[in-house]
Amino acid sequence: MKNLNERTKYRIALVDNAKGLLVLFFLFTHLFAEPPILYTPPGWLKHHGDVTPFAFWRFLNISLMDLGPIFFFFFIGLTLFDSFSKRVKTEGKRAAYRKYLFRNAVIFSITFADIFIKGQLPQGMLMRWSALAGIAFTGFLLTPFLAGFIRNNAWVRFVLGAAVLAAYQCFQGYLKFLDSNDGGMMACVGYVGTVLIASVIGDLSKKGFAPYALASVGLFFAAWTAKTRLGEPSYVLFNASYMIMSLFAVNLFYFVIYVIDKLLVKGRALPVFAPLGRNIIVFLFLTLSIEGLLRVLSAAPYTLKQMWIIECACVSAYVLISLILGKKNIVIKL
Repeated sequence: MKNLNERTKYRIALVDNAKGLLVLFFLFTHLFAEPPILYTPPGWLKHHGDVTPFAFWRFLNISLMDLGPIFFFFFIGLTLFDSFSKRVKTEGKRAAYRKYLFRNAVIFSITFADIFIKGQLPQGMLMRWSALAGIAFTGFLLTPFLAGFIRNNAWVRFVLGAAVLAAYQCFQGYLKFLDSNDGGMMACVGYVGTVLIASVIGDLSKKGFAPYALASVGLFFAAWTAKTRLGEPSYVLFNASYMIMSLFAVNLFYFVIYVIDKLLVKGRALPVFAPLGRNIIVFLFLTLSIEGLLRVLSAAPYTLKQMWIIECACVSAYVLISLILGKKNIVIKL
């Protein structure tokens, strides 16, 4: 746990605000998708949903929940390399690598404990993998890319990211034995490529609106090309087309937040969203804990009305906690 005043210069308010929105998105989708509930969400929202009636989602060929993993890897890409470089400068290379590996190991361990516990619950389900386990394992795979000549050169990261996705497309068939829930370890290879490319998008967004807009247009054409040449994006297959198309969709979301920030927010940290974003890992694990508790308490499937009451109560609690963390200038770090 660290006082935010010690780390203010290391943070980007725009990214923190956007990550705060991601916390609420994770809460909403997990509570409505995971616990037993007497409700069938529309196809554009749920995993593997029928998106054909909706033009935008039909183009993507993936639903909002299918974008979930790439949301996390996009924001990891925006901050990972700059954050690691600053840690190397302040604490030294060895300490930076040690903290980075320790953080991913903790996430990995807690996630597998969560999987095990939920598998023992009366209404639990046996899970072989999870999205958060994928985040930690992708973190391990990214370790070689933290080398100085890579993290300090955006174009090297872009070339490597494109090469990783190309290799993933060519050799995915050989990685099928690593496939599992949420893509398993197999998908993590593709996620490495998305993180590297997202880091370049982040660098260009810092240079101004025009470079970022051009990069976003380029990403659209890359997604369209992948869709037409590599096959339809598929959350089931976790193919390279899915990685690129999802990256385009998530970047589109971030682009809207970026424009709003430039026009209205002006780089300020928003009271509720920024503290949520700064403490994103804590709130992600809190959401998973709430989900598990709902499974224990559910003797019968929840009604839609009950889930909305629970959702509103959780959002209210998150807002209260966020306001306290913001007022006390607290950031909880692993």
